[in-house]
This record gives sequence, structure tokens and C-alpha cells, in this order.
Amino acid sequence: IDVHDGMEYYYEGDGVTPEAYNKYCQALVAAGYTVYTDNTAENSIFRSYVNTEKNVTLYVAYNDFKHAGKQETEHKKAIRIVASSLDCVNLLDQELLTQDLSFNRMQNTSITAVQLDYMAATEESSVYGNIYVVTLEDGSFVVLDGGMALTNDRDRLYSVLLDLYKRGHSNMEPTVENPIRVAAWYVSHGHGDHYAATKLFIEKYCANYNTYKVTIDRLIANFASDEEHYNSEAGRDATGVGSYNSTLRDHYAEYSAKVSDAPGEEPGFKYIKVHTGQRFWLANVEFEVMYTHEDQYPRRIHVYNNTSTVIRMAMYHTENGAVSENSETTVLWTGDAHTYASAWMRATYGDYLQSDMVQVAHHGYNGCEWAFYQLVAPTCVWWPTDMKTYRGYHNAKATGGAAYVDYNVNYNLSSAKYMIVSDVCNYTVTITANGADYGLEGSTGVFSAGDATTVTLGKVSNTSVTGFMKTRHNES
Repeated sequence: IDVHDGMEYYYEGDGVTPEAYNKYCQALVAAGYTVYTDNTAENSIFRSYVNTEKNVTLYVAYNDFKHAGKQETEHKKAIRIVASSLDCVNLLDQELLTQDLSFNRMQNTSITAVQLDYMAATEESSVYGNIYVVTLEDGSFVVLDGGMALTNDRDRLYSVLLDLYKRGHSNMEPTVENPIRVAAWYVSHGHGDHYAATKLFIEKYCANYNTYKVTIDRLIANFASDEEHYNSEAGRDATGVGSYNSTLRDHYAEYSAKVSDAPGEEPGFKYIKVHTGQRFWLANVEFEVMYTHEDQYPRRIHVYNNTSTVIRMAMYHTENGAVSENSETTVLWTGDAHTYASAWMRATYGDYLQSDMVQVAHHGYNGCEWAFYQLVAPTCVWWPTDMKTYRGYHNAKATGGAAYVDYNVNYNLSSAKYMIVSDVCNYTVTITANGADYGLEGSTGVFSAGDATTVTLGKVSNTSVTGFMKTRHNES
């Protein structure tokens, strides 16, 4: 099947074993391919190979589905190969493949949920979609998705980045020589409320570099092909064009051309197509790709949200170039992953999915399964929705379907102590030497980044801070 920028080949049956997989990999090496990435998880093996003479890169995975018998019964052991021309895809930078803590530490790592407002008086004043910012210790950022094509999404995101930058640079403004640096812009999938603001942001803030001093190093994604989701609910119109928006996928080079950088640095961003099982580092944070649309084949993509790329971040607090003991905080970013994606991850990973934090898929409503969240067993749950919508979810008390999952995540997920809804302000949680600080006071307590009006969370009652609920939520 065409998986965009490459072809995927898929094998299953009695002959699929680790030995057969390794024999094939040995044949690749004998044919002049070299291993570029190599990772294992729960008996599954994920490797990528490069042959510069043939101008080919191969992603080769052995899917063991170790937990299929316990979690579900649909998946069978498989070997899948994605073949791409090196002219079509960029590999992960070699220096990102290993941990390197020699960077200049500027500030604590933090996660910011950019405030959403689905119920604003006018569409232009609305902010909706999926928008998070991760601040790295070297002072650079990772933007997750970015929201809808509305000016408030674009401008509120910039205000958050500017505020977080200044907090790590002694309140200094960014300069042409030392700009706001987005080390990676991760796009989960091609629905407009997850990436459309990316284009608006680039057109205003990156294209006017001397004014706003902001740049982007990498675009990280794995966009599905037209063939894969031809029969999905994304649909096709009379001209054969899907109702999803593929502008960024098909024209990322044009947007990259609008991005400038500091003197001596290469302008533009690098688009990196990632695959399941790959690991890489940015400053003090390790990234692990948990699922992409490529994993769904041979099942057809009927729900476009299953094209979401799911990643997990492991955030570490460092001091003097070393990781602080017991400081790891993991967060699973699901995008809009739907039930089949979560079933695939359950069958593949089982308890390996356990993470300290999780982003609720699809803003709540019709995303991952209840069994998936039970395996993740997070302490903190991030809800990319506004409060009114969220309350409608958790009050549903439904016995089945999407509302059933949302209700259970709120009331019956025993591990969860904190629910952070993207409402009221831009909630920011800091990662300290002791892990995430969920307190409402102190230098590392929860604060609102980039707000036009100051919000001091430690000086308002917990019942007033409606978007931040401690020890799960209650009816008040």
C-alpha cells in the first residue's frame, strides 16, 4: 500500500518469527544496507536501514503483539517494511539518536496547555483544537499540533512562547541572534484543528523574523496517503479531494521556505517522517514513537483519526550535565487516536504503556478505549477541551460509547490525581528534580504562561480554579 513518500509491504502467517525477521535483516546488511535505528519493546523489534548507493531507506518492524491474547484477539504476528527513497524523506539527525546532556541549561522543563475557548462569542475569538507547548531545559520548545486556523490560536501560542522564553532568559526579549527556537513542531495528523494554525503561525511570526525573532528547526510527523484513507469518514468530494486538509503535508517545503534563522544557522525547517519504535532526544527529553498510521494496515482506515502519530516523552531534570535521580516524568500524547489505534497499542505494549501523564485522545469524546487508559494508569490527565464541553463529557454517566470512556476516565481511573482542562488560563506544570510539581504555590508551582492578565493560581481557591482539579474532580 502507498503510505505517502513510500510503499509498505506486510507479511503475516506461520512463518513470521523473530528468526525469520533477523534472517531478513542479515540479508539487508549483506546487500549493503546499514542499521540506522534499532529498538525493541515487548518482544517487538523496530529497525531502519539505509543504503546510500541505492538511495533507499527501509523501516523494518517485527510486530510480536505480545499482549494480543490478553488484550484482544485480532492481531497476528507480522513483519512490515516501509520502503522510501532518500530523496523523499529525511532521516532523524544522527546527533538526536543518543543522549547528549552537554547543552547549556536555561530553565526547567515544563508543559503548557494553551487555553481553549469553544464557546466564544465569534468564530475569530474562538480557540479550539489541540495545542500544547513543552519547554526544554536548553530554552527551546516543542509545539504539539497548534490548533485551528483562527488568529487567536496563532497569537495566543506566540504569547505563550514569548513568556516562557523570557522566563528562561532573565526576562530578556528574543533577538535575531538568539530567537525563540521551536526545536520540533509535532503534528499528530491532518485534521485542521490540529495543524491549521501552524500555517498561520509561520506566515505571521516566522515570515517576519526580524520583527518576532522566532524560528522552527524540525517538523515531525507521519502523514497518511490519499489511498490509505480514501474510504475513511474524511471522505472525498466531487473532485476526488478529501475533506481533510493536506496543505501542510503536500506543501511543507513552501512553508519551510518562510522560516529564517539566526546568522550562521541554516534557514527553514527539516521535515522528519518518523516510524513506530524510533527513539530520539532533544536536549533533556527522550521521544518514543508508539504508533503511526502504517501500523493499521492491512486493516483499512475507516476513521481518519486513526492516522494520528502517538508519541511518548520521557522528561528528565538535569543538574551539571547529569540526570537527577528519580526525576523522570513520562507523558503520552495521543492526538486524536481512535479505538483501533488504542487496540493496536494494547496488543503491542500492554503495561508498557504506563505513563505519568496522558493527553485524552480526540479532546475526550470518541477516542481511545477505556481499557487503554487503564493500562496507561496516569497520575495526570490533560484534556484538550474547554470546561463547558468537558463538563458535558464527565456528567454524561453513559453506559457505553464515547461518553462512557470519558466518564470512567474522570470517576474510575484510580491512578489519576489531577485533571487539567485547557480552560481559564494557560496551565503550566514544571518538571523538577522530584518530578512534576502540581502544587499551586512556590517557584515551580502551576502557573499560567503568556496571559494578558496575571493569574496567580496560588492565591485563588481550588474550587475557583475550575480547570485544575486536584485528587480527581468532584461535583463542585
